Amino acid sequence: MKLGCVVMASGFSRRFGENKLLRPFRGRPLLWWCLNSLPRDRLDRITVVTRYPTVKPLCDEFGANCLLHDRPALSDTIRLGIANMEGMDGCLFAVADQPLCQRESLCRLLDAFQAAPDLPARLCWEDRPGNPVLFPPSLFPALAALKGEQGGGRVLSPEVTLVPVSHPAELEDADTPEAFARLEGLSL
Repeated sequence: MKLGCVVMASGFSRRFGENKLLRPFRGRPLLWWCLNSLPRDRLDRITVVTRYPTVKPLCDEFGANCLLHDRPALSDTIRLGIANMEGMDGCLFAVADQPLCQRESLCRLLDAFQAAPDLPARLCWEDRPGNPVLFPPSLFPALAALKGEQGGGRVLSPEVTLVPVSHPAELEDADTPEAFARLEGLSL
């Protein structure tokens, strides 16, 4: 089974106040944590979709394609990413600002998807679903048809394989300086 991954790294960081992708989190750029957690040995293609050329060297370090664009909407990032996943049997969509998401959780997510490849799979904490989400190719056309600020959750039906994380902080985004500092201070 050939699996791809799109790392969504195109946000404007308005709530954060600056581009946070290269801001040090525990001594390494925030985006490094996302790329490092990906089980690269199990992913056939990784594409980082971003508007920031400054992240290309980091993408190169991890062997990830860096797809640069200047489009404004969330759906643009998703459409550009899924267009790069032709031939894949599934596509994991990850966000660049979840620094505590663990490789082990992502491996369990890939295992769950491979056991039921017709269903999307997503990480969760208790009854709260979160990101990343792994989509089967049957949903690629719906992802490619998203508009404006529509996200991938819009194409999900109630039938989704939920995979629990070990700690709720794995699903938290560093959207604000306060959230960034709080996540950085956790011992996870």
